[in-house]
Amino acid sequence: MYPISTNLSTLGSRYTLIFDIAAKRLKHGVLGMFLEQSDQLICGVESEGISGSYLPFSDLPNHFQAFYQTLEMNSVSYRAVNKEGGYDISITFTSPFCPENEKMNTAPIFYTDIEISRNSRPHSLVCVRKNIEKGMLRFGLQGSNLNAAPKDNICDFTYEVETSSRFVLGDFARTLHLKLYRDGTEVKTVPCTERLINKDGHCGKDGIFEIPFILSDEPFHTQFVLCGYCDIRDFISVNGTLHNLLYTSYFDCIDDLMDYALDTVEDNMRQTAFVNSAISKSSLSQSWKDFISFTFQSYKMNTVWSYNNQGKKAYHVWEGNCMYNSTMDVEYNNGLFYYTFFPEVLPTLFEQWAASENGKGYIAHDQGEAYSISNAKYSYPMIVEENCCYLLMLHTYCIYRGSWETAASHYEVIKRLADRILNADTTGNGIPDTGTDNTIDDAIPAIQNAREQTYLALKSACALGCFAEIAQNLGHTDEAKTALSRSRQIMVSVDKELWLGDHYGVCTDTSQNGYRRFLTHEILSGPMEGKDSYSIYAENGLLYPFLSGTAMPYLNTDRLKQNIAVSNEICSTEFGCKHSHDSGSVWFSQNMWRDFTASYLGHDMLDNVDRYWEFQKIMNTGENLNLYIDTFGENALWYYPRGLTSVGVLNASLRLQINNFTHELHISPLRQSMRIPLVFLADWKKLQMPWVTVNDGRITIENSQMLHSYKIILQEWQIHESQIN
Repeated sequence: MYPISTNLSTLGSRYTLIFDIAAKRLKHGVLGMFLEQSDQLICGVESEGISGSYLPFSDLPNHFQAFYQTLEMNSVSYRAVNKEGGYDISITFTSPFCPENEKMNTAPIFYTDIEISRNSRPHSLVCVRKNIEKGMLRFGLQGSNLNAAPKDNICDFTYEVETSSRFVLGDFARTLHLKLYRDGTEVKTVPCTERLINKDGHCGKDGIFEIPFILSDEPFHTQFVLCGYCDIRDFISVNGTLHNLLYTSYFDCIDDLMDYALDTVEDNMRQTAFVNSAISKSSLSQSWKDFISFTFQSYKMNTVWSYNNQGKKAYHVWEGNCMYNSTMDVEYNNGLFYYTFFPEVLPTLFEQWAASENGKGYIAHDQGEAYSISNAKYSYPMIVEENCCYLLMLHTYCIYRGSWETAASHYEVIKRLADRILNADTTGNGIPDTGTDNTIDDAIPAIQNAREQTYLALKSACALGCFAEIAQNLGHTDEAKTALSRSRQIMVSVDKELWLGDHYGVCTDTSQNGYRRFLTHEILSGPMEGKDSYSIYAENGLLYPFLSGTAMPYLNTDRLKQNIAVSNEICSTEFGCKHSHDSGSVWFSQNMWRDFTASYLGHDMLDNVDRYWEFQKIMNTGENLNLYIDTFGENALWYYPRGLTSVGVLNASLRLQINNFTHELHISPLRQSMRIPLVFLADWKKLQMPWVTVNDGRITIENSQMLHSYKIILQEWQIHESQIN
C-alpha cells in the first residue's frame, strides 16, 4: 500500500512508535502519546560506487525508486526498491502480542527485522549502474535532545520528558496535565531510556549501528531489539491510590527487560505471528485487513495497564485527543475486541465501571483524564445510555462465559442501573424521557439530547431484556418480570409512536427550546429540528443480543430491516453515513456498528469499509498526522481507540452467535465464499484456532476437534421469543 503515517504500540505500557511520513521522523517515547520525542530514524545502505540511500524517516538522501508499506495486526513493514544498485531493503517492526500472555503483552519492546536482497524484477525502466555485491547497513536514532551512549553492540538513548503540561491541538484542544512522582515527591522532568541492541554489528559514537553485508542468492537478514523503560514509580493516580505501569512488576530495570526480549524472541515472534494470522489469513478484503491492523495499534497506544503496591491491577483506555479514561460508551464499541481476543481483562473493566456507580444509579461517562484516574471529567452524565451499555456488555460476557458469577457479584449495582432506566419514563409509554443526554455530542439536539429518543428507547428495551434474563437466573423473578414487561412496552410504543412509514423517527420531543447548538453553544428555540429524520442509531442496542443469540420480545424485524437499509442510503456521504440526513458529522465506529447489526438483519453492508479506510489514508498523508480518526465533518476525534470496533467484522461475517450455557454456536455466513476464524475459541497456548470456511455455500470447519463440546447449528439467523414469562 501507499505509505501513510501510522503507529506501533505495546499494550498497556505506553511505549509507542509513530512513523510520521510527512515530517520524515520517528516519534517515540516510553511515556506514551503527546509525550514522545521526534527524532530521525536512520535506516539505509551505503555501498561503493553508488549513492547512499535511506528510508524517508530522516534528512539523509533517499534514492529509492519505490517505497511501500504493509500492515499486519501487530507489525508495520516497509519495502524500498533501489534500481541503481539492484537491491531491495525491507524493514519490519513488530510489537509482541498474544492473549493470555500478560508479561509479553506489557513488555515495552519492539523487534525490528531488516532484510536486504537483490531486486526480484527486471530493471526495465531504470538503468542499473551497478548491482552491488556488498555494502554497509546503517541503522539507529539521532536527535538534538537524544543522548546516545554506545557500547559495542548496544546503545542506550536517554532523554528527559517535561511533564508539567502539554497543549494538544484539535477541536477538543486541551492542556494535558501530568503529575509524576518519585519517592512520593512530584517531579517536573522524567528521565527515560531506550536501548537498541544488535548482535551482528557495532554502534558508533553517533548512535548509529554499522553492519557489513554481502548479497548472494539468499537475502541478508539482521534483527534489532528496541526496548524502553521509565525508571519512575507511583506516577498514575487511580482513585487516590498511586499505581505503577504493570510491566515494572515483571522487570526491575532495563537490563531485565532486554534480557527477556533477547531470551524469548523466537517464542514471542511465533505467538505474535499466530495472532496476526487471524486477520492476514482470513478472506477479509484488503481494506478490512489494513483497517483492523491500523485501528488496533491506535487502540493499543491509548491503553494503561497498572498496579498498586498491594498488587491490585487496573486497566484503562484513554479516549484519544479527548484523553478521558475508560469512557463507557467508547468501550461499549471496543468490547467487540474484548469478547473475541481479550476476554481476560473484562472482569477488571466491569469492576471499575461498577465502582463508578457509587450508589448514584448510573455508570460514570468516564474515569478522569490522562494519568489522573478518578471521577468523571465530562461536563454531564449520560445516564440512560451508559447504564444500557454496561448491562448489555455484562449480559453478553456472562453468556459467552457460560456463568452468571460476574453479574451476581455486581447485582446490587445492576439492579440500581435497571431501576434508573425504569424510572426514566415519566409519561407512561415506557420510553425514557429523563437522563437522555448521550454521547453523540456533535449532533443536533434531536440526536444528542432529546427526550423519548428511538435510539435510547430500543437500547433500553434491549438492556432491560438482558437484565431480566440475569435477574431470572439469579433468582430475582419479580425484578425479571418487571424489566421484561417494560422492555415489551417500549418496543410497542416505538412502533406505535415513532414509525413513519419507511423509517423510525429520531424522537417524539417536539420543542428544542433551551437546547444548545454544537460548538457555538447558541441557545435554540422553536420546533425540534430533525425529529423525523432518517438516522443510523435506531438499531444500536441490538448488536450485543444478536452476538449472544438473545431474543428481544416484540422486536419488529421487518421494520428494522427497512429502517437500516433506507437510512443507510439517505444518510450516506462519500466516506460514510452521517448521524442523520440533516446532521453534519460522520462517526466511523458507529457506521461499523450499524454495518455489523445490518449483517444479522440480513443486509450485507461490509464493503462500506472501503470508504472508511479511504478517509483514514487521506487524514494520514501529506501534512496530516491523525492516526485513527473517528470523525469526518464537524468534529475531530484523533489518536482515537474506538476504531477497534473493526474487529466485529469477524463475527458479523458469520452472523455468529455464542452461548456457553447451552454450548451452541449458531453460524449463518453472510456470503457464499469466505474463510473466517473463530477467535473466541482459540487455544493461545497451543496456537491453534478453528476456522469456518465457506465455498459456494458449503460450510466446513477447520480444526473442528476444538469444538467437540459444542453443538454447531448452521441456519439462517432467527430471532426467538424470550423464555421468560
